[in-house]
Amino acid sequence: MNGNTTNVGYPNEPLGQQKRPLSEAFDGFKMLREHFADERNVKPFVRIYEAMRDMPYMEQVPAIAADTEKALKRAVRRAEELSGEWERVEFVPTRGPTTEFTGRLLIEDEYESKGRDPIRAHMQIWETKGGALVAIDETQRLDGVSTPRLAVAVCPPTGDDAQEQRFAVMEHFGWSTRARSMARKLGWSLRTEVE
Repeated sequence: MNGNTTNVGYPNEPLGQQKRPLSEAFDGFKMLREHFADERNVKPFVRIYEAMRDMPYMEQVPAIAADTEKALKRAVRRAEELSGEWERVEFVPTRGPTTEFTGRLLIEDEYESKGRDPIRAHMQIWETKGGALVAIDETQRLDGVSTPRLAVAVCPPTGDDAQEQRFAVMEHFGWSTRARSMARKLGWSLRTEVE
């Protein structure tokens, strides 16, 4: 695909840059729900289904319908969760499962290193609505051929001991100078007392 490829749903916008509020999609779903609430509007579809149920692949229709219903419920839940400073985000790491949550960005840092093998790095710390901390570390060599590497660490709440959770974030970042600077800006103490 080239940069001029457009999406049928949003002409004049390159793929990957379609920025439309979720409310537009939900307005469409609301209209469909209201339309099918009237039994007269459902009967033609029942007749079509009855005529098609003996066709090949019709056994897949209930599974497809169930998947569609789950996706719709998930989209509605996302829209309800988004309020104020919280946003719905998704990260697809180089290794491991896709991480998806409703959270807010606490701090981020981006820099380019100099030297023999320069890299561009982007670090973020997110807080989820459930109290977990999510550390994001994306790096890419500036050789023009390397693909970015994205690492995600989810640090669940540890009860009253926030220090343990914060140390897990620092461990993900390898206790780097940049990570220590971010921790200081957040007001985190990086000291531990041993008896």
